[in-house]
Amino acid sequence: QGNFRPLKAEKVETAANGADGLRAGQELPIDVAVVDLGLPDMPGLEVIRQWRQNGQTLPVMILTVLMLFVVLLIGGDPNTPHRGLFGGSIQPSELAKITIIMYLALWLYSKRETLNKITLGLLPLVTILGITAGLIVLEPDLSAAITIVFLGGLLFFLAGGDMRQVILVVVIASVLGYIVVSVSST
Repeated sequence: QGNFRPLKAEKVETAANGADGLRAGQELPIDVAVVDLGLPDMPGLEVIRQWRQNGQTLPVMILTVLMLFVVLLIGGDPNTPHRGLFGGSIQPSELAKITIIMYLALWLYSKRETLNKITLGLLPLVTILGITAGLIVLEPDLSAAITIVFLGGLLFFLAGGDMRQVILVVVIASVLGYIVVSVSST
């Protein structure tokens, strides 16, 4: 046990292995989870996959997108960049870089059988990337948006997509991001 102290939590659970983690996920609603990929009895991704099958969701990506919206809503002067919350101490675009890696790693793993199908693999992926990158461009933070799209393309390639699909993902996500920016009033 480390010296971790949550700011506010209803309950913090720890599990020594995947089986204990699965039980904890069934008994308690999970808001945030830190899961070791190399658990002694099963891969951490398998624990998360089973949580998702049993109706448990990890709303990290949704929270990140909501924070990106909040930054735009409370932004103040439209002629100045507004990238942070709480006086700039929290920057959702930086959180999005980490979140997109975690979310897409799990999502791509769950879609590995249908990854090469446009409607089940490519279209949802480019929608996720396009909306996230588009919201970040509106802050404006072009380098973070490019990083998000690049990471998404890289993860897609590592998950088994061929290079033509990766290029297609990057192009379509960029177009969707541009559409989000063009319809925005900011």
